[in-house]
Amino acid sequence: MSTNNNKKNNNSKKVVTSTTSTSTSSSEGYQRGSNVEFRSLHKERQQQLKRKEREVEQQSEGLDIDQTDKRISKVKKLEKAAQIVSSRIKEKGTRSRFDVDDQDNILLDDKQLLRTKKSDRYQNPDTLKKKRELKKKEKMSAADHNKGDSDDKKKDDLTDEQDAEADKLIPFLPKTVKSFSTRLYSSDIYAGMVLLGAFEMVTDSFIVVSLPFGIRGYVKFNEISDEFTKWSNSVMKDNIKYKSNFQKTDSILERIKTMFIKGHLLKVAVMGISDMKKKGLLCTLRPEVINKESNIGNFTEGMNIYGSVQSVQDKGYIISFGSGFEHKGFLKFEDTKFYWPTTTSNVDASTATETTLSVGQPLECNILTISESPKIVSVSVSHFLVSRATTKDSTAITAQSIKAGMLVEGTISAVYDNGLQVRFLEFFAGDIHQFHVDRPLTDFQEGRTLKARIISVDHEKKRIHLSLLSHCLGLRPFPFNTLKIGDIFHKDIIVKKVDTHEILLSLPDEFSKVKGLLHNTQTENNKESLKGKFNVGSELHVPCRVKHVDYLDAMVTLTTKKKEIGKTIYSYYDLQPGQILDGTIKFVRDDSIEIKITDNIFGVVPMHNLGETMILKPRERFNAGQSLRFRILKVVPEKKRLVLTLKPSLVHSTLPILSSKAACKVGEIAQGFISRIEDERIHVTFFGDVHGIVDRSQMSRTPITMISEHFQIGQVVTTKTLQVNPKGLFLTLIIDNADYQQYLNSIQNNKNQPEVKDEENEEEEEEEEESEEESEEEEKVEVKKEEPIKNNSKKTTPPPTKQQQNNNNKNTAKINTKSNYN
Repeated sequence: MSTNNNKKNNNSKKVVTSTTSTSTSSSEGYQRGSNVEFRSLHKERQQQLKRKEREVEQQSEGLDIDQTDKRISKVKKLEKAAQIVSSRIKEKGTRSRFDVDDQDNILLDDKQLLRTKKSDRYQNPDTLKKKRELKKKEKMSAADHNKGDSDDKKKDDLTDEQDAEADKLIPFLPKTVKSFSTRLYSSDIYAGMVLLGAFEMVTDSFIVVSLPFGIRGYVKFNEISDEFTKWSNSVMKDNIKYKSNFQKTDSILERIKTMFIKGHLLKVAVMGISDMKKKGLLCTLRPEVINKESNIGNFTEGMNIYGSVQSVQDKGYIISFGSGFEHKGFLKFEDTKFYWPTTTSNVDASTATETTLSVGQPLECNILTISESPKIVSVSVSHFLVSRATTKDSTAITAQSIKAGMLVEGTISAVYDNGLQVRFLEFFAGDIHQFHVDRPLTDFQEGRTLKARIISVDHEKKRIHLSLLSHCLGLRPFPFNTLKIGDIFHKDIIVKKVDTHEILLSLPDEFSKVKGLLHNTQTENNKESLKGKFNVGSELHVPCRVKHVDYLDAMVTLTTKKKEIGKTIYSYYDLQPGQILDGTIKFVRDDSIEIKITDNIFGVVPMHNLGETMILKPRERFNAGQSLRFRILKVVPEKKRLVLTLKPSLVHSTLPILSSKAACKVGEIAQGFISRIEDERIHVTFFGDVHGIVDRSQMSRTPITMISEHFQIGQVVTTKTLQVNPKGLFLTLIIDNADYQQYLNSIQNNKNQPEVKDEENEEEEEEEEESEEESEEEEKVEVKKEEPIKNNSKKTTPPPTKQQQNNNNKNTAKINTKSNYN
């Protein structure tokens, strides 16, 4: 063992002597100066190196070769540190006149060395401090020296978490120079991706949301929030307060109506492909999904945070940010005064009232204070604070916590033909597509600062998309005014930009702020390229029809196909109560059937409207694919809700359609069905969701003891209006034959009366030529001949004959015929 140790010591000595020999040989090249101070300094340097050799030899006794090599490596590190100091001296202007390759490259020529000796080594306090620290390190033991190196490394290097976060941030910085601005496609979206959306409409089973670049999302009612799901489940189980599933659905829809309005901007998270639409996405509004990968450390005072109302307390609301947050939010009642969308910006603070929020309602909140004990975050839903909250603290934002909906300050780094590229929050870069710029791109220059709102973050492809549209920046609905699906434009459509597969258009002056998009698949020749066929600035000379309204992009999708433009029923807006249509059965359920009218229009027939009497088992009477003729009872275009009836007495009724309470007059006779029975009255529903009440005294000339014995739900009755009240109509079932005939005669007389013309129209007609007047009179005669046919297809029909009246009376209940025609 002793021989082995001696060999190791000898080897270590050889290594050390080799290093010193190289240093002394190289230093001899500098011993040519005649200055005494230089030589003494050089001699002092040699003595220091020899002392290092002796210290290493003493410490290496009794140690193995590996430990000796570590000691030698420490010496080399000290020498390397000396080289770094010399390089810094050179950067300050004390560069040597000689370029000598030397391991100890700290020694300079004579004059330069004297100058350095006087200026830096003795006059610079920082240098003296470093020298003292160097001596302390030389005296440290091996263990202490290793510990000191590790401490220095901890100060300079990043932690493992910071290093991993830095790796995530790096891909968001552009590595290559692009020549265009990217956009988001449906193929780029994945589960868990958070997007900025706009509330479009609510149907009987889901919420429709407009997503960036024309993509649509569907949110089921159980994906709004956990609290809302609990409440809606309790409603569906309550058979006492709600008599039917339609009443339960109406209650849920009314709650949603108070929570959102059309164009409401909100955050949504993608869950997968929807089974309801071919290209739709199934989304969620639940805070635990949207706030995933975020914690309270990613938020500071003044930033926005997404949550939902968990409960109502004495002084405010408890806000939940998701299961991943230990903190809870508290919203005071007084901080709801300026909540949008129920309040506007011109409301005076003294007259503003508190907004009542619903349990489970999603909210975008602004952080006022953050408390760790207790873990409470004070928030406000004031639209002034929420819409102006700008994310500025880059230290609090990580690659995973950056979300759609954030307002950031950025600098334009590039201007492309189809958009902009901006840098923000030091580490991030994103694209602003031309669809989300409301001004010409020529108005922007590189280096200009601006504010933009993030609309999507793609963590897989490391892409961020932002918007400069005013309604996105202000978190307000875009004003489409009267523009709706199905509208047709015949002129003033100007081409703004032409690409291979799509054209960007501008609409007439009334909708000048709305962009129009025409894809090549919506043209007659859908496989051909659009470039070369249209010129920028020219007018589109073919009619265009609005196919879809995008509430986030402030854009409408257009079509020029003749088949689409020629459709008489294109959307729910083309339907009206009382209209007779044909369709086919799509689904047969236990309590209703669903009917397909067109590829995009569907209606529901409730159980009490499947026939003259209640049909308890619809599956035994109807089959999918069966063709039927029906009449529209109620249509709500905004919700895409259509209620139909198959009752023969209503479908083939010859009486005028009562579809508006405002247009109803005293003495008007109409047909409806019983929708509710009480102890002292019955409720009658007409077309257009018009309701009336019939008291017990107005049901029959003979006394009725038990109403339920003479009437049933769904029964068709003929009524006469006694009084028009803001809450409804007061009706009677007691109608004399004389009253009935007098009412029909008054309808016929109103049709035969000539139309009353305005004075302005009469003056214009007098100025026209006689030949034009004669042609107009001939046209009026032809129109009068066609009027009965038009009325049959819309609302009214010719008066019934006596035979038709008798047949109609047979279809009603016995008590009805007795009370009406005694």
